[in-house]
Amino acid sequence: WHALVTSDFAKAEDLLGKALEHSPRSELAQQFARSLWGQKKHDDAFQFMKRWLTDHPDDTGMLLHLAGAHLELDQTTEAISAYRKVLERHPDHVPSLNNVAWLSRKSAPDDALRSARRANELAPEDPHVLDTLAMIHFERGDLVNARSQLEWAAEKGRDEVLRDIARLRLATLMLHEGKADEALAQLARDPAPALQGRFADLRGDVLLALGRGSEARTAYQAALDGFAGEAEGAATMREVVRIKLEAVEG
Repeated sequence: WHALVTSDFAKAEDLLGKALEHSPRSELAQQFARSLWGQKKHDDAFQFMKRWLTDHPDDTGMLLHLAGAHLELDQTTEAISAYRKVLERHPDHVPSLNNVAWLSRKSAPDDALRSARRANELAPEDPHVLDTLAMIHFERGDLVNARSQLEWAAEKGRDEVLRDIARLRLATLMLHEGKADEALAQLARDPAPALQGRFADLRGDVLLALGRGSEARTAYQAALDGFAGEAEGAATMREVVRIKLEAVEG
C-alpha cells in the first residue's frame, strides 16, 4: 500500500503479486491492477482484470475498476459494457445507472433516458444524476425538464463544484432559449477555481449576445487566463477562446 501511495508502482507490483498468491482478495487484486496501470502497462492491467473476473465474475469492485480504466482511455463502448455487467448483478446500483445513461446518451438516447430516470427514482437528490438527466433532456430538446433538473441542482446540490457545474449548464440552456439576461445572472457569482475559465468563456458568449462587445472581450481574456494551466483539455479551450477573442476584436 505504501508503495502505491508513493507511486513506486514497480515495487507495488512485486509486493502485491506476492500478497495475492497468499490471499486472493478483491482489494488486493484492484491494487495490483493499479500498480500495473501506474507503470503504463495498460494491456497487462486489462488482461489481469479480465482473468480475475473470469474467476470472480461477481466482483463488483473489479468490474467498476475495469470500467474506470476503459473510461480513462476513452473506450466508451467497453466502459458501458462493464457498467452493464454491474447492473446485471445489482440493478439498482445508482453510479452504474448514471454512468450508462451519460455515456450512451448520444448513441442510445432512449435507453439513456430510462437509465437516468431509474437512477433519479433511486437517488432523487443526487447532483450527478440530476446533471445527467438534465443533459439528456436538453439534448432531446426538452428544455422545460432540463431547466427544472438544473435549477434544483444549482440551488440545492450538496457539493459546491457540482452546484457550479449546474449553474454553468443552466446558463447555457438559458442562452440557448434567448434569455441572455437570466444566463448572465447565473454566472454572476464566482465559481470554484477549476471552473473559472469555463464561466468566463460562457460569460463572454452571453455578453456578446447582449451586444456588449467590450465586456465580452474582457471576459474572453479572463477565460484565456483561466485556461492557462495544464489541466486536461486546457490547450483546446484556449484555442477556442482565442478564436472568439480575435473575432470580437475584428
